[in-house]
Amino acid sequence: MSVWDAIHAAAPVLCNALAYPGCVDLVCDFAGCESHGGYNESVLVDVVFAHSYFAGTSFRNLEHYDQMERITETAVRKFDFGNASANVRAYGTPTPPAYDLAKFTGRAAAFLGTADRMVREEDALATLALLTNADFVRPHDVIPGYGHGDFIWALDAATRLYPAVVAVLEGRYD
Repeated sequence: MSVWDAIHAAAPVLCNALAYPGCVDLVCDFAGCESHGGYNESVLVDVVFAHSYFAGTSFRNLEHYDQMERITETAVRKFDFGNASANVRAYGTPTPPAYDLAKFTGRAAAFLGTADRMVREEDALATLALLTNADFVRPHDVIPGYGHGDFIWALDAATRLYPAVVAVLEGRYD
């Protein structure tokens, strides 16, 4: 059993033991959601926590996220292997190079939450500023009070966020 299998198996048991509000608080402390009480209990516990939360990621991905949290510069850097020789083998330089976000030339839209504890608004704006050649199809949307998990899990996302996302996907950039 992988660690993710264990998490998926344990999540419903822990959520039942903590009761729903305690489970949401625990996950929201990690995921950065702010709409406490604004979630569908059966979907959040049975589907999200038990089956899909952390799906498709790895410990290295989480470690890379942690590395990006600790750096003080605006650049988005590649994974740091922890020593100069390993970085030289991987990248040809002793420190991980920054991704050149100016190379991105596609269409883009951005949605930010003012209460996101995982990606602060100023960090998101600094990263968007690095996308100097992106074709932003509309000004970035700021969703007041939204945290990281709210973009997917909040019940009011269907009215506060998804209409704008659907408009972009349909080519309406109003």
